[in-house]
Amino acid sequence: MLCLYILLGSIAGLHRASYGAYKDAPYESFILRRFFRELAIVVVAAILLFILNLGKSEPLLILTLALFSLSYITTEVWKLFIRYKDEKMYRIPVRMHLGGKAVESHLIRLIFALVFLGIIWGVYQIGMILPETISITKKGMIMGFIIGLFEGIGGGYKDGTFEGFRTVTFIRSPILAAVGGFLMALLTNNPLFILLGLLAFERIMIETKKFFKKGYMPGKFIQGEMPYPEWEKRRKIFLIPYTLTLAGFIFLLIIYLLYDI
Repeated sequence: MLCLYILLGSIAGLHRASYGAYKDAPYESFILRRFFRELAIVVVAAILLFILNLGKSEPLLILTLALFSLSYITTEVWKLFIRYKDEKMYRIPVRMHLGGKAVESHLIRLIFALVFLGIIWGVYQIGMILPETISITKKGMIMGFIIGLFEGIGGGYKDGTFEGFRTVTFIRSPILAAVGGFLMALLTNNPLFILLGLLAFERIMIETKKFFKKGYMPGKFIQGEMPYPEWEKRRKIFLIPYTLTLAGFIFLLIIYLLYDI
């Protein structure tokens, strides 16, 4: 059973690592340790879930998406609140900022990290205390809308300080997260895994859309600059694992929804 957890975690990690390498390689080059970092985080998360006896009765898709979200949450906490690096190459600071200036204080970053994690925990608690008269799908949508709204607010502040406020971008997260909550609630009635699953769904939908945006360049980089142009073509190799894992997610979702297995 542990091997299955690790396998599912590896799939989730490969998907995340492939996306990160594809979008960033022309601007930061391909960094092997960062690629394997995503895999390592998910494998550790898989082992912890197994030890804690969590998810053993959940559908494989839900468990995989949950591991994806745990990797996403861990990486975001690391980049936003813990890691310190020279960010001269960035137009938008990756580290949390206040008024456009990256926060240097470890204490302030720690406080915001706890707030970030507290919001996720709080939404889970909302899912737990919602009346039983509310259907599980509606609970999923409520949880999704709330967490998506917070994500829209956070993203709107972080990026909007430099790019301006975009209404479409702001409402995208709560809508996608609510849809994800509805779909995840069709697969499980566990609020924890509904929340983790919908977070993964929302992220995957947003990230996949960017592949179809011609000339897309991550907003965090100085626009128009490509320090590693050789990777513009080389990075296409990462589309293979990304597409295969995405196809696997979609296939499993369709199978579960159609046949309720």
